[in-house]
Amino acid sequence: MINVYDNFLDHTLFLELKNNIESYKFPWYKNKILFDSEYVGPEHNNIQMDHVFFKQKSYKSKYISLILPLLDKFNNEKLIRVKSNLTFYKQIIDHWHIDINVPGTTGIFYVNTNNGGTHFQHDNTKIESKENRMVMFPNNLIHSGYSCTDSEYRIVINFNWLDDPSSNLFKR
Repeated sequence: MINVYDNFLDHTLFLELKNNIESYKFPWYKNKILFDSEYVGPEHNNIQMDHVFFKQKSYKSKYISLILPLLDKFNNEKLIRVKSNLTFYKQIIDHWHIDINVPGTTGIFYVNTNNGGTHFQHDNTKIESKENRMVMFPNNLIHSGYSCTDSEYRIVINFNWLDDPSSNLFKR
């Protein structure tokens, strides 16, 4: 159900992605972590920086080339959305959610190593944030990100795709 892949990208490709996404030149945008209806708590804990690389039928970032090595791993899938999230040191994030409510798969790619991670509600599994690690699980699996306390920030790239090849959603 939950699959973990370490050293997901070739080391050189991974470093190129990491160096670019951690660069001061990479554009990040302030956004909420969870929608208001999903979040209960202080508003300052519901803020993250994000960058949407791709949203089906509506948007493709000019920085999408940075994640092409990752997308090439999913060449037979129906991509719905790819979004990078940056959360900060000691920020409290522990709110259960699903990313998107359609049959398919969610992937979380960890850009930097830190003591934050992803927590799964159904069996209390915790996956540590380890750079160049990909975690894949069904879209309907309730999960939560949690804060790091040993790094300034935690960066992940979230992928959501359909597994049904007969779907008429836009394919990259």
